[in-house]
Amino acid sequence: MKRVIFGFITITALAVLGFAPFANAQQGNHNKQSTDIGYSLPAGKKHSGNIYTSSRNIQINGNIEGSLYCAASSVLVINGRVSGDVVCLASKVIINGEIGQDLRIAGSDISLKGKVNGDASIASLDKVNLAPESTISKDLQIYGSSTEISGEIGNNAYISSHNLKAGNMVKIGGDLSYSSVDEINFANGQVKGKINYSQVQNNDNAALSVIMIMLMLLVLSMIVVLVVPSRVHRSSEIAKGNFITVILAGVATVFLVPIVAILLTLSVIGIPVAIVMGFAYVIILIMSAPFFVYLLGSILLSGVKNIPLRMLGGVVFFVALCMIPFVNVVAILSSLFIGTGIVIRLITDGYKMPRYTLNPPAPKPPMPDALLDTSDNQDTDITKNSSEATPKDAKPSAKKKTPSKSSVKSSKKESE
Repeated sequence: MKRVIFGFITITALAVLGFAPFANAQQGNHNKQSTDIGYSLPAGKKHSGNIYTSSRNIQINGNIEGSLYCAASSVLVINGRVSGDVVCLASKVIINGEIGQDLRIAGSDISLKGKVNGDASIASLDKVNLAPESTISKDLQIYGSSTEISGEIGNNAYISSHNLKAGNMVKIGGDLSYSSVDEINFANGQVKGKINYSQVQNNDNAALSVIMIMLMLLVLSMIVVLVVPSRVHRSSEIAKGNFITVILAGVATVFLVPIVAILLTLSVIGIPVAIVMGFAYVIILIMSAPFFVYLLGSILLSGVKNIPLRMLGGVVFFVALCMIPFVNVVAILSSLFIGTGIVIRLITDGYKMPRYTLNPPAPKPPMPDALLDTSDNQDTDITKNSSEATPKDAKPSAKKKTPSKSSVKSSKKESE
């Protein structure tokens, strides 16, 4: 079953990584040298901070004071030191250097010769080889077709491989749980804890069920990103900009909505509301997965400008995480809470709280000074203005005098 599942994961991953370099997926960094074949951090160089990159080939010969998140369609080689985590997808992986914290690798051909100071989780389609000089300080999980371990494991080991071989130099400080075709006889002292063996059994129905779930997630995610690409990209910006608010919104929605719906069913009036709330709740939970996997893709393939390609990379990476024990629980819970929070924040993006108070009346605009003057003043001003408009040299017109009564009588006498 796991061989079929990992075959599906790795082939899809390599397909995504093969397209990445041709989709302008390269992200520049002042400490990395860009070449025609990929990215490299030269020996003697130190990069402070995390590195997110995708390319055909990636080679780390220097030191990274942070974590490495990468995707390589061909070869990933780490000869230097990474102080943080290494989470990468590649066809072929060679680790000769030191990993300061945890190692999460998925690919086809994986070889570990260096040191991992934290946990190591490895998923491979073809083969995994832990050299005698390799050291893993904490727990080890391996899923692969063919596995050979010869190094030192500080704590527990869980291995699921069709063909498993253990070298004479292997040392396991805790318990060993493994499944393979044949049982292995370990020498005294090689495994300090308990040994639990289970024979590999083919279960095609279970494998097909897992693959169907992967395909459903892939189809749903691609439909969402093709229908509303701008909103999908906006969702990642919201999550990165206010991550705490997104988590709080997701946790509150996941836990509080069912409680409120159950309380509403206690009354007849509230039953229809509870039904509608239940449907909305289910839809939000279903839509949480595509938005969460796009967030993963935008982080892992930050240099990729193609939004559907980011979504495709996020789906592959999320499925790979779900195949790692313990990590799969964290991945699913993260998808539930973070994805739900992203959907809620995306719905409320740009929403303004309603105002429940009346706005105060707008003040009246001031009246012009001319309108504030009285009518007498206006007349005076008009007269004044008209007189000012009269030319100075113009003579005043003669006024006609009305004849008085005495002048009229004297004129009559003269006529007689």
